[in-house]
Amino acid sequence: MIPAWCERYIGIPYVESGRDRAGLDCWGLLVLIWREQYGVDLPAYDGPTWHRGADAATIGRALQRDLDRYDEIAAGCEREGDGIILRLRGEPLHVGLVVASGWMIHTHETAAVCLESYRGLAWSRRVLGFWRPRC
Repeated sequence: MIPAWCERYIGIPYVESGRDRAGLDCWGLLVLIWREQYGVDLPAYDGPTWHRGADAATIGRALQRDLDRYDEIAAGCEREGDGIILRLRGEPLHVGLVVASGWMIHTHETAAVCLESYRGLAWSRRVLGFWRPRC
């Protein structure tokens, strides 16, 4: 069952490097939800972020290095609140948040914050893994 709190985020527009309710990128959405719903302040991500014309490989490598600060979760063991990393443009460029079995909340450059199945056709082959903050 998808938690009721998700409704508070649905429809927030995508904004490159957005970090508040006026607009969020995918990382900004994770930071906001983890702070508001789970009381966890994530370490700042200071690597390159996605913008039109950015080098996908450079961003992908930086994101992979940043994930060393989190615990990797085996597929099938993910739970509400875990991060999900997804491949776009052939690189690990996108993150979402697991909100229920098979469902994530996320935003990207062509969509405001929404719920989608990460097991469906659009995302299942793009899933690279799951992770959660170390407490």
